[in-house]
Amino acid sequence: MVLNVGIIGCGSAAKVHLQHLKQHPSVKLVALCDPSPVLPAEFQGLGITKYDDYKKMLEQEKIDAVSIASPHSFHYEQILACAKRGIHVLCEKPLAITFPEAVSTVVECKKNKVKLAVMLQRRLFNNTTEIKKVIENGALGKITKLQYNLQVNKTKEYYQGWRGKKKVVGGGVLLCQGLHDLDRIITCLGKPTIVSSIMRTTRNYIDVEDEAEIHLQFPKEIKGHITATTNSSVLWSGKISIIGSKGSIVIDSEKIEEWNVPGVPEPSPNIKKDRGFVPAYYDPCHEEIIENFLDSILQNKEPVISGESTLPALELLFEIYEKGNNTK
Repeated sequence: MVLNVGIIGCGSAAKVHLQHLKQHPSVKLVALCDPSPVLPAEFQGLGITKYDDYKKMLEQEKIDAVSIASPHSFHYEQILACAKRGIHVLCEKPLAITFPEAVSTVVECKKNKVKLAVMLQRRLFNNTTEIKKVIENGALGKITKLQYNLQVNKTKEYYQGWRGKKKVVGGGVLLCQGLHDLDRIITCLGKPTIVSSIMRTTRNYIDVEDEAEIHLQFPKEIKGHITATTNSSVLWSGKISIIGSKGSIVIDSEKIEEWNVPGVPEPSPNIKKDRGFVPAYYDPCHEEIIENFLDSILQNKEPVISGESTLPALELLFEIYEKGNNTK
């Protein structure tokens, strides 16, 4: 069986989707959609129709599945439009820029028997899956503390487009950069309650937070502390530290900085596959998410990172925004 696939949004994230989809034996790329008059070089010369309006693409093309990599505020309406046509969806995070909308996408896709997968690939990292195991089997003893320190350097140029506007992007450093790790933290420790949250907007040309500090209480009396900024001199560092009575772990994205777990060997690192052309956005496990999404359609099974499975992290994120103190 060959799936007719379309891509909605042809920016940096979509380059990763394109790279894998165009090489997949069960995929026929049939259409692209992006309002920009000139697409990046990777999307040119493919010999398929380019649309400015996704609604026209869905109406005029026979499509089995789509990859959505558009600005965040469009995800909700685009997922719903696809679901109502029975079109399966792989969406870049987040599902929507409000929690009720995110829930609605899951409900609508279930109602129409549509597969809904989300690109939160860090949940599949070897260190994430192994951390979950050692916590569950007690190898770390009683967990006492979780620390997450996210330092990112995002320039004014990064924010000049839609990413600096809350009505389009939905949030700042916590949503755009932190959601990946919030998702895997919750996967490992469960959903926490919020003790306090402070968000700051330090730049006069954006209306989203570029700094945040949150205190959390996880299940089993585990204290959590999160700091995040896009004002760092460091290009990217997202360190997750877990302290237990028997050991400790420190990871940074796919890298392991400390693995002090008695009797449990350090998991092997995820390695980026050499595909010749590798977009800057490319991350370990991107391909696994795309491959699993296609398999979920072909084999009629739930995607490994389903839309529903991402709701706990989104619920926490939007609770932080709702309950937090914002300062400028």
